[in-house]
Amino acid sequence: MVDKPPFGEPVSPSEVPATAQRASGLPEPAEGEPLERTTRRRQKKAVVEDRVARVEALVALPEPDFAQLSLPDDVERELILARRLKPSGAKARQIRYIAKLLAGREDVFDEVDGPRPAELWAERIRHEGDVAIEALLDVCPEAERQRIHQALRAADATRLERYLAQLDPPAPEDDEEPADPP
Repeated sequence: MVDKPPFGEPVSPSEVPATAQRASGLPEPAEGEPLERTTRRRQKKAVVEDRVARVEALVALPEPDFAQLSLPDDVERELILARRLKPSGAKARQIRYIAKLLAGREDVFDEVDGPRPAELWAERIRHEGDVAIEALLDVCPEAERQRIHQALRAADATRLERYLAQLDPPAPEDDEEPADPP
């Protein structure tokens, strides 16, 4: 029979079960070891929640944008049904069902998740500078040159993208010729 220390006395780390070590902040399992059940469940839940959020974004798209999407027939039918439902438990179930339909079909989200015009403009402005700002002012006259320059000087990409998203300019064209300076 192994002598165990009485209650309250310190125990060596080799005597502590592996699950208790991880809960206490000690090292995680090695590469080859399988993940614990709770970790696998958390990861799966995060993936499902992400997919549900993306489906909710599809359902909330404005009608013209939704009409432009090329979706599989079964998914489009279910999305149209979800768009007609009022916010309720039925709508939430329908969204979860669509998310389940889209499991493993991430190509459906690729079209929706493409870069937004504000992101494209911000990247173009960072690379081309004043030429791109002039092109933006041509297509979006309400843009303020000073705010764009301030965001560039601050090297704050999110600030520039937020401002451009507020303006909601059309997507830049690659072959767009810059305006001639006065």
